[in-house]
Amino acid sequence: MSSFLPVPIALGFILNTIAFTGAVVFYAKRLRRGRPPRGEDEKLLRGPGEHLQEQLMELDQQMTEQWFLGIVIPVFILLIPLTLLPQMRGRESTVMILACAGFVVSFVLRLRRVRGIFKQTAQYRLGLLGERAVAAALQPLLARGYHVFHDMPAHGAQKAFNLDHVVVGPSGLFVVETKARRKIHQDASGADHVVQFDGRSLHWPRSESREEVEQAERNAVWLRDFVHKRLGLAVQVVPLLVIPGWYVKRTGTGAVIPMNEKQVEKAILGRTVLDEKTVDQIKRQLDTECRTVSFGS
Repeated sequence: MSSFLPVPIALGFILNTIAFTGAVVFYAKRLRRGRPPRGEDEKLLRGPGEHLQEQLMELDQQMTEQWFLGIVIPVFILLIPLTLLPQMRGRESTVMILACAGFVVSFVLRLRRVRGIFKQTAQYRLGLLGERAVAAALQPLLARGYHVFHDMPAHGAQKAFNLDHVVVGPSGLFVVETKARRKIHQDASGADHVVQFDGRSLHWPRSESREEVEQAERNAVWLRDFVHKRLGLAVQVVPLLVIPGWYVKRTGTGAVIPMNEKQVEKAILGRTVLDEKTVDQIKRQLDTECRTVSFGS
């Protein structure tokens, strides 16, 4: 009689899984009942790191799925062969070995997938915090006649991307690229909070990179072309690269100006180069592109 014990265990596990999954789906749909407070055609401006927040929500859903699958699939792989043991007389050991091997492989694969989601989540959260820190540093500019837009959608030749922050005001048009990066502990002779810029590349405590500088340059070119296509205006776009929490030491100059968030307001304020009409025209185009958030989303 004990040889048939895996059968009711497997059936009980399957029924519990189906019932629980059905209940979760039911309550998830029930919570979305009713109409949104405003119409679908009424949009809100994008907030700092809007696309990162969307990706974090997607990762949360993936984590829930992987958590569920990580429990269900390995157990299914283990239990289903065990239900066949009564028909496998003389080959019970082989079935057990295959079942255990399948369980271990499935468990490891799901664990690796969850590890990847955790890693992506940590990166996106760091990026989101960096963009929020820069957005807070840009906030005082609003009282000085500037207009600040966050996470502006852009469309390149190969793929879509986002401009972290765009600022337009009397002193010009600025695109602000944010790069949040964790600090790695150095030895006694090293400074783990300093990044040097030689005019072309960033020199971190243990590495060197130019990707961030090139991205800021590309963003400035894209925004310049966008304004020209929409308004027929030839407006210079100043690219700023903001690295929150780091001390940026500039030993050279280039088209891109790197700095930390405490320096960004001063870097933008300056002599008047755009008249009020031009600022308003650019602001209206930026507002149209950044007003994409729906109450029904």
